[in-house]
Amino acid sequence: MTVRLLMKVRVDKISTLSPDIKEIQFIPADREFFPDCAAGSNIIFRMKKGLSRQYSLCNHRDPRRYRIAVKLDPSGRGGSQFAHEHVRENEHYFISYPQPDFSLSSLFSEYIFIAGGIGITPIPSFVYELADKDKKMTLHYCVRHQREAIFLDELSRLPVNVILHCSEDGERLDINKLLNVRTRDTALYYCGSVRFNQSVSGACSHWPLGTTYSENFSAPPAQGNIMGDPFIAEIPRSGHTLQVTADKTLLQVLLDDGVDIDYACEAGTCRSCIIDIISGEIQHKDHCLTEEE
Repeated sequence: MTVRLLMKVRVDKISTLSPDIKEIQFIPADREFFPDCAAGSNIIFRMKKGLSRQYSLCNHRDPRRYRIAVKLDPSGRGGSQFAHEHVRENEHYFISYPQPDFSLSSLFSEYIFIAGGIGITPIPSFVYELADKDKKMTLHYCVRHQREAIFLDELSRLPVNVILHCSEDGERLDINKLLNVRTRDTALYYCGSVRFNQSVSGACSHWPLGTTYSENFSAPPAQGNIMGDPFIAEIPRSGHTLQVTADKTLLQVLLDDGVDIDYACEAGTCRSCIIDIISGEIQHKDHCLTEEE
C-alpha cells in the first residue's frame, strides 16, 4: 500500500489573513529541519483521527517553517471549520512529507499566474522559486472583494507584477482576452475552484501542449452515475475479504475495516489515497490519475 510518511509538528503561529482565511505556521517537533520541498508542494494535515485535509505550502524552501492558509467553508465537510475553531498555537499534530503534485517548470522565460480566491495559496512558492532566475512574472489575482485578497504585502516585495481583479468593483478579469494570444516561451499556471479553472481551461485550450498547468481545489461536477459496480476486495496483509457495495467507495470500506490509509479530499482529486493494486479490473472514478497510472 502506498502511504505518505508523517512527521510530528508544532503549531507555532496562527494569523488572520482575511475575514475567513487563517494562516497556520508549523515548525518541527522532533527534528531540527523539515524536508526540502519543491514549489507547488502540498501536505496532508491530520487534525485528528478520521479528519485529514490537503493544503498547499505557501512558502519558499524554509527548512524551519511550513505555512498553509485555510479558508473557512461552513458548508464543507468539517476540515476547515476544525482548523479555524479548534487548532491552537503550541499544539502538536502530524503532517505528511510534502508532495510536489503541482510542480513548476523553470524552462520558460515568462510566466502568467491566475489565481481565483483561495487558489492563491500555491502561487507564492512559484514566485519565490523563480525570483532569482530573471523571469518575467505576472499574477492575475481574482477575488470578489479586496478584503479577501491575501499575501499582497508579501508579493509586493517580490519581482512579480500583481494585478488584482475585484468582481464586486467591476474589475472582473477578461480571461478570453488575456489568453487569446500566447506570447512565445510563456507558461500559464492557474488555480482555483472547478468553475474558475474550467473558464481558464477553455480560454487557453489553443495553447500548445505542455505550456499550461493547473490545480483544482475540488472535484468537477458529477457526470451521470459516479458510483461503480459492487465488488470484492482482498487485503493480503490482513487476510480480510471486504465487500464493496455500489453505494460505497473502496476508501470508505478500508477505513471501516480499520486500515490506516492516507486520504484528504474524498473526491478523487488529491492523490492522497492511492494504493497498489495487485490484480483485478479497476473502476476508474477519480479526477487525477491517467488511465496508464
